[in-house]
Amino acid sequence: MSGAPRRAIDRAEAALARIDALGRGHVAAAVLVGSAVLGDWREDRSDVDLLLVSGEGLTPGAREAWRQAARLGGARTDLVIADPGDLSRAGYDLDLAIALQTAGQCGHGLRGAPPPAPDRAWLSAVLEDNLASYWRSWLARAKGRSLGWPTGAMFTPFGAVWGLGGMARIRSTLADGRIVSKREAMNLALARLPAHRVILEEAGRLRDGAAPRLGRLERRRLALACADDLLARRW
Repeated sequence: MSGAPRRAIDRAEAALARIDALGRGHVAAAVLVGSAVLGDWREDRSDVDLLLVSGEGLTPGAREAWRQAARLGGARTDLVIADPGDLSRAGYDLDLAIALQTAGQCGHGLRGAPPPAPDRAWLSAVLEDNLASYWRSWLARAKGRSLGWPTGAMFTPFGAVWGLGGMARIRSTLADGRIVSKREAMNLALARLPAHRVILEEAGRLRDGAAPRLGRLERRRLALACADDLLARRW
């Protein structure tokens, strides 16, 4: 189990209490995952990520009610919800696969026994599919000329952190099966892709909340080139 920040644990327990109060389904297991257990949580800007496993099947309406209760009062809480049916299927969606792996690797248990981590081969297949189906399309659109998402975002500090951090995390997990924070993933990418040091160091600084040093056009150009390599090269 992890050494999660006390404030993140408090927020997670408060969200769990609000969900219990609904009386719509039983939370059999709850595990704090995400940046709070990966060493990259910032109280002023990070979400609290919770993996919840219900004791029975949940309707879509009950799942949404859990999510709304978790976010009550503007709480920055994201849920990954699974029921016995989800866990018995042959595979998982991306968010569930990552949450299950994180829970087994370093999660902070709040209730019940954490569910088993996904099979390594299946986790790799889910991640490879995400690179192909989501990130390749994302990058193609990011190279366009419109100002919508994600094209316009690549002119902002957030775009570089989101895109490079997200792709670097997947590459890292594919290499050794371990889930890492976006910040750690960008540090690992520095060692693997030294030609992109300028933009990866910039993205790391931005992730830490520092002011940008690169102009937006230069940052976009370098970020798109680095993203091309992150998609093309195995670690």
